[in-house]
This record gives sequence, C-alpha cells and structure tokens, in this order.
Amino acid sequence: MIGQNAPIGFIDSGAGGISVMLTCRKLLPHENFILYGDSANAPYGEKSDEQIKSLVLAAAEKLIEKNIKALVIACNTATTIAGELLYSRLNIPVVGTMPALKEGEKLLSGGQMLVMLTPASARSKTMRRIMLRYGAHAKVLPCPGLMEFVERGEIEGERLENKLTELLSPYKDENIDVVALACTHYPFLLNEIRKHFDDNTIFIDGSSETSKALIHALNSGNMLNSSKNQGYTQFLSSGDKKAIDNMKKLYVLGGGEESSIID
Repeated sequence: MIGQNAPIGFIDSGAGGISVMLTCRKLLPHENFILYGDSANAPYGEKSDEQIKSLVLAAAEKLIEKNIKALVIACNTATTIAGELLYSRLNIPVVGTMPALKEGEKLLSGGQMLVMLTPASARSKTMRRIMLRYGAHAKVLPCPGLMEFVERGEIEGERLENKLTELLSPYKDENIDVVALACTHYPFLLNEIRKHFDDNTIFIDGSSETSKALIHALNSGNMLNSSKNQGYTQFLSSGDKKAIDNMKKLYVLGGGEESSIID
C-alpha cells in the first residue's frame, strides 16, 4: 500500500513542468516531489497525437515504478492530448495542467486574450472545446520552436528576442488585455515575453489551478504527508546529465530550495 509519505510525480516533455512543481511546492512544502522530464523526446508539441500518447504513458510508467501516490501532468500538450488516457489507465489520482482561459476571460477589460501554446495543443480536441466555451475573445498563437529555448537553458539573449519578435510582432497593435501562457515552459520566458506588451497586460498560466486540484485530490484520499520536514525534490530525465543540470538550475532560479534537491 502506498503511504502518505510517498512522493508525488510530475511528468513533462522536459524542464517546463518545473514551473508547475514550483507552484505546488509553495502550497505543499512537506511533500516529496519527483519530476520526470522526457528531454530526449522533446518537443512533444510538434509530434503526432499517437506519438504523444505513447511517450506520455511511458513517462508515467517510469514514475509509477517509483511508487508515487499521485501524478501531475505538468505539461499542457500532454494534458490536452493524453490526459484522458492517463485518467482512465492509472489507479492513482491524476491531475492535469490546462490552459487558463476561464480565468483569462474574467480578466478581460474590453480587449482580447492571446493564448501562446504548442502546435499540438492548438489542434487538440480539448483545446477546441475550451475555445468554444471561453475563447470568444481569444486568439490562439502556436509557437513552434519556443520551448526549446528553455530546454537549452537559453532564457534570454538575442536569439530568443528574435524568435519572440517573429511570433509576437503581428499582435503589436492588437488590444491584448491578457496573455495566457499555455505551455509550462513559457513562464521561464516571461521576463522576455513581457517586453512585447503594454505594462498593463496581465499574464496567466494554469499552474495555480493545477496546484489546487492536486491538494483537493490528496485531501480527498487522506494522502497529505503529515511530516513537518522539508520535502525532497528529485529530477529524472530521459536525456543526459546536462538536461538534469538545467532542471536543477531552473528550479532554483524559480525560487525552489536548493537544499531540497536529492540525486
């Protein structure tokens, strides 16, 4: 039987899931976290649906082997394409990360919402359903090639600026009230993305709702860790040591406690 002190697993196509993990860590300081980043197969957002489902299921199974008590799909692409598959296959609580359009719609003040996401998320049935419900004033912007900057640890610089200019310049004169970062890699690029919008533009992502859903699932199953000690954080990857080193760097850069990291 899986105990209360068992770890919570996070899966992502690479390092982006750390942005979700950091939000969860603020609310769950005593829980043990393991993130599996499938860096060797990134990016998911430019693969077929069947490829994504196969990779996501394999990543989840890697963490099931670690006896996790719950799984967070810390990747918008994985959630929109393969979320239903994991919800039906796994016998532990599974929480996804969805584009925050519902929240974004409430924040509009006469303008529009720009949704930045991967090509796979943009074409997904899940995203189409969300757009029908909350996207009356939203524009969808697929961003091929953007998450790779985070995977390389390249979160500033001329090459990133050129890429963002290419993607965002068509929206310069649009009345954008809200930008929804619908890929968990993109929050690490927020400082650079912000430069392309007015000072009063609001930026949102789905990590807050994910963390609330995780807490609800743990409470419902009486699975919260009762320990008062700092929880550990572990990083696993299908990539090389450089990929794991990049994850650790991003975790600390985002405010994570370096002392919590174990190998």
